[in-house]
Amino acid sequence: MIITIDGPSGAGKSTVSRALAKILSYPYLDTGALYRAIAYKIKKDKSAVEDASYLSRLAESLNLKLEREGSTPRVILDDIDITDLLRTEEIGLLASRISALPIIREVLLPIQRNFGSLGSIIAEGRDMGSVVFSHADFKFFLTASLSERVRRRCKELRGAGLIPDPETVKKGMILRDRQDSERAVAPLRVPADARVFDSTDLTVDEVVTAMRMALKDPPSR
Repeated sequence: MIITIDGPSGAGKSTVSRALAKILSYPYLDTGALYRAIAYKIKKDKSAVEDASYLSRLAESLNLKLEREGSTPRVILDDIDITDLLRTEEIGLLASRISALPIIREVLLPIQRNFGSLGSIIAEGRDMGSVVFSHADFKFFLTASLSERVRRRCKELRGAGLIPDPETVKKGMILRDRQDSERAVAPLRVPADARVFDSTDLTVDEVVTAMRMALKDPPSR
């Protein structure tokens, strides 16, 4: 069974997806991590999103894969595990920009779908239910107010040992929302057959419980 959870940055998708995956004993696919991996590669190579020739070479030689480790896969780039290096705001903003590029989406699409072909999964991202797994068994869209999303993101960054500036985080989140929603290719949107959950005033456990209840009621096609 394939379950997708889409939504904007900071809505709690990763936390909820991991929790639901643990309960169901499903692997968890964080597709945003793949885009962040490429953003990390671009930054490491000191290149730019606007460099078409570099992106073309990158697409042809990209050595990126997911390795299953418990419920959360590890991101391996050039044979090095970079999973724990991908959660900065800078990488997140760059990932949002490159996610609009057809050449990058074409490279990552088979990696994502191959992961889903290996068995039941929970796939989290921006276009899982609308594009990558458009025929998923269950589709959820998780959202929250901007202020709550900023609060959560700052908490996450502090947990990583960083000292975030809430106003900077807010501006970055607004920019990412605009980039994700207005991009020409696979923009962030609520799939027509998705069930929407607003997590602003809900705990993780409450969201997970609501989703588990929804899984008992298959959607009509």
